[in-house]
Amino acid sequence: MDDRGHPPLTGLDEDHTLLIRTDFTDDAGWVDALTRATARTEDGMVAALRPVDDSRYDGMTPEDAAELASHGDTVALLLADDETVTDEDERTLCVVCADGFDESFGRTFRVVPEEAWSVETNLRLANMEFAEFADTADAGDGVFRGF
Repeated sequence: MDDRGHPPLTGLDEDHTLLIRTDFTDDAGWVDALTRATARTEDGMVAALRPVDDSRYDGMTPEDAAELASHGDTVALLLADDETVTDEDERTLCVVCADGFDESFGRTFRVVPEEAWSVETNLRLANMEFAEFADTADAGDGVFRGF
């Protein structure tokens, strides 16, 4: 457990990226974000996400998540947080760099669920660096909506 009582993250591997629910105030918002993030695109692309719907992660911050995941084989985590469930239009997810060897460790940006596949796949397969996505998001309003 971390200092805030969050249990260790399980399911950290090289084949999936965790999508962790950290806000439990709106079940419909969570389901909508999850459905959108795991949907197959028109081109047949789909994110290899492993949803984590466990209330013990309620209120977990990106910093907590990065620290909990830093000992696993994962590059990034996606969080469905309070902003996700309150933003009924876009349902943006928080992307956290969890690679303890990356200079971006702990850095975050937001992604629309429909582009989660691009971020997840390219980071997991090491086709792109975390900073490339974060810099693109930061050049706009902090949300990655695709290239």
